[in-house]
Formats: sequence, structure tokens, C-alpha cells
Amino acid sequence: MATQCEKCAYHRTAQQTGGTGRNVCPICQPANLADKLNRIRESLVTAGFKEELDYFGWDRVRKHPLISSTQALTDKGIYPASGQYFALTSHQARSSVLDQLREYMLGWRELRMEEQVYALRRQVFVDAWLRFTTATFHNNPHGCPYLPLPPNAVIGSSESINSVIRQPGSISHESLLEQLHAAFLPACEYILDWHRTIRRELASLLPGYNAEDDDEAIHAQLKLATSVFHCNAGRSCRGGSRTLAYPEILFHPCFTLMAPGSGPSPKDPWSIANHNACLMMGGPWSCKGRVQVHPRQFVVNKVLLCCVKDPRSTTATEMDGQDPRLVCPECTFRDGTITLMSWRRAVSGFLHD
Repeated sequence: MATQCEKCAYHRTAQQTGGTGRNVCPICQPANLADKLNRIRESLVTAGFKEELDYFGWDRVRKHPLISSTQALTDKGIYPASGQYFALTSHQARSSVLDQLREYMLGWRELRMEEQVYALRRQVFVDAWLRFTTATFHNNPHGCPYLPLPPNAVIGSSESINSVIRQPGSISHESLLEQLHAAFLPACEYILDWHRTIRRELASLLPGYNAEDDDEAIHAQLKLATSVFHCNAGRSCRGGSRTLAYPEILFHPCFTLMAPGSGPSPKDPWSIANHNACLMMGGPWSCKGRVQVHPRQFVVNKVLLCCVKDPRSTTATEMDGQDPRLVCPECTFRDGTITLMSWRRAVSGFLHD
């Protein structure tokens, strides 16, 4: 049985044969690895990350490849430029492990603060925002530019609210509420910007979209009955594949779902912190990639013409107000039954072409 360290036969053989240095002495490796891990851990503690190591535990933090690698460190805390188990950039090869781990550890600090401090502040924000919006918008007339309100997570991520939640140091409940209420007015301006952004995103899917159009023209286009959309979820759509028009499309339940495979990596503390913050305020919201122009738009034109309406100017609200009932003659002839449908149900696929 071998009794030599890595400076013996294993190391010399690798050098003599031009190897990569991956031959590691099975006797010395455990001791060398433990020594390296202790050096890195002590460096992180000295750098000010003791609270993160105590809170999450060393076993969880050490999964980073720069820490878990079996490669030995030099006296300066640098991995050798050759013989790596993973690729290093030229900058990494010149930097100490501590320098390279700083951003990684700041992610764990962000996650610790999210769990210990920010989560409680976000809950206070959600409760205060609900009371504020109830009092402010309860009696607002139809067509109020702030309605429908964006999800709480959208408002909570705005600069005016996020800066209050993430401020350093301790803060009393009363002071937090006072600062949040002062930030609600700029948050209302953020709502208007959010609506303009979403309107343009939806309008860009429609035929004839002109990027030079202002928000008023885009808004008018979205109000048309011909500007209908369809959820990409298909039969699994939580809204029953209903025809979607603006602005009720903003309430579509599928837009609050996490996309498959979009959850945070357990090794990425930054993404975990962002994910937890979003969930604390009610969950994420996004229609990007989840909505398309309704594939039966030509049926909408047929329905409007049957109701003696001009497709170029008739809005979805007008059609909802008129609430016509339509019958598919093909189904009636084939089945001998008469099924009355609203215009939305007819467009959704129940009316033959």
C-alpha cells in the first residue's frame, strides 16, 4: 500500500508523462481537501460572511465548484493555472478564491436578509397596499387609468417600494408604514407605466401593429372586438380556453403560473431570494410567451357582420353589452339541436368555420 504524499510517485508520474496533474494520492487527498476547505471557510468568515455560514450551514454553502473541487490551493489562495477539474478564465486564474466567491456569498447574504428581514416587510407592504387601493380605487368609475391594478408582486418590485423594503438597518413597524404610504404615490405612476408596457406588448402580436403608434392609438386598437387573444396552454388552460380581450386578459390565471423548469436552482442563492420575494407578494405574473393572437379571428369578423357591426370600430365592450345569441347552422342540421352561444363562446371554437 502506498505511503507517499502527492509530491511522490503520483505527482512525479504526472509531471514526467506530461499529464494534467489529476493523479491524486488516495492517502493525502482527504487531509489536503479538509485543509483547503478550512482555509476557504476561515477566509469567508474573515471577509464578513460568518452570519451567512451560521444561518445556512457550511454543508450547503460549500457546494460551489470553487469550494468543492479537490484541486489544491497555492499559498496565496489561488488555484494553479493547470490541472483544473473545471475551466477557469484568465481572470479567475489570477484571482484568489475569496475574490471569486464574493458575489456568490453576497447572494447568500441577500437570501438570508430576504428570509430574516425583507419577508416580514413585504407582508406589511401587501396588507398596507390592499387597504390603500381599497380606499383609493373602490369608487373609481369604469375606465380609471389605474385599473385593473397589477399584481402585488409587480408593484412590490417597483423602485419606490423596493427601496423601502430593502433599506438597511432595523426599522419600526410605524416607520415602515409611514415610508410605504409615502411611496404609494410614485407607485401609482408606476402602474400607468406598467399598463403602457403591457398594452404595447399585446398590441405587437396583432396584425397591422405599428411600433410608431402612441399609447392612445394602441389602447384603441386593443379595445376592438377583433383584438382577441388565446392562451398558449391549450387544453390545460386554467381559464377554459376562453377568448381573451383587453383588459380582462390581465386577470387570466395562466399568467400567474411558474413556467416548467423556471424554478430557482438550489445552488443559486440570488435566484432563490428573488423567487421567494415574488411568492411572498402573491406570485409572479407574465404574459410573455403565454399568449397569442386568437387563431379564429376571421370568425370574429363573421360574428360582427352577422350582428350588423363594423369590425373596424366595434369594441369588445359593445359586443358584451349587446350580448347577442348565435346558432351554428351546421351543428343544428347535423344533430337536430339548437345551441345558443354568446359571441365569445362562438369565437372560442364552438362555431364552425
